[in-house]
Amino acid sequence: MKIHIFIDAENVPYTNALESYEVLSESGDYVCDVVGKEETLPQAYLKRRSPTFRIHNCDYGKNSADLSMTVLIAKAVYEEPDTDILAIISNDRDFAPIIQLAVEKRKQVLLLGMAAQSKGLTELFERMGIDMNFVTLGIIDGESQSESIKVDDLPNGLYEYFRKHYKGSTIFVKRGEKLVEMPFVEGMPVNVFLDLMRRCKIWTRAQKVEDEVGSLFLKVVDNQVHFLDRYGYAIFDKPEFKQFPEDLQEFFMSNYEGETIFVKHNGNFVELPFINGMHLGRFIQMLRSVGIWSRSQKLRVTLEKLDELGLQLKNDHVCYGD
Repeated sequence: MKIHIFIDAENVPYTNALESYEVLSESGDYVCDVVGKEETLPQAYLKRRSPTFRIHNCDYGKNSADLSMTVLIAKAVYEEPDTDILAIISNDRDFAPIIQLAVEKRKQVLLLGMAAQSKGLTELFERMGIDMNFVTLGIIDGESQSESIKVDDLPNGLYEYFRKHYKGSTIFVKRGEKLVEMPFVEGMPVNVFLDLMRRCKIWTRAQKVEDEVGSLFLKVVDNQVHFLDRYGYAIFDKPEFKQFPEDLQEFFMSNYEGETIFVKHNGNFVELPFINGMHLGRFIQMLRSVGIWSRSQKLRVTLEKLDELGLQLKNDHVCYGD
């Protein structure tokens, strides 16, 4: 079986697209065309460049990627009589006309992406008279999973910066409904961090670093982005718990395994040690000893704050929430 794969790199997360590509490429002889702006393509695409994995740069205007893909698919329809399947990996529904052409030429079409799950797209195909015996619709392999962005996957420019400065730190961010783990350099310049978030399609151009970093447990200091526990935020490492009373120090020295929680205090986040299953009395003693909760705070308020921290009370012991 011979398959021609088309990847719309402008609107499909590369991890999902490449997982689908790996599966499809094992099905028989194949060639793959990736369409997108080369300067923003992850290294994961560029490293695969070969006679059977071709990169098509489309930096000449709005919708240039869709137009380029349409032309490439049309060429395959007319110039590749031996190709059995045209596999289109895209979240757009703009390819209905070229799919109609492919079906009229008796080509099997596989459309993978969110648009393929749309009832409206199926109805559109029916109105266009497309023979669905020649069309298979499905999700992108790994589409519902969380994602991980590695240094080698970063676009040009950013890749060079991280190759020189990266020491293994990562942060977790939300992209749509997915949680994305991405590389981070402690103390990186604000403009580099902003470029990272925008080119990885985490933030839009309307979002500002100063307004968003707090939710990522980061802070801007002297035009650099740092982890929040630098520059004056309390952080306790085993075995030094010098701000605690002696009995609490002994408790942590004997039981601490390195876990921490973040507690909001005076508009900032404070990172504190935590032992899953520690007694409520010990937990309250810890927060009071560093001045986070006052002694006048009622038990009811304390329990409400546990829920805010993602914790819960089980038989008088503080545990991670379910």
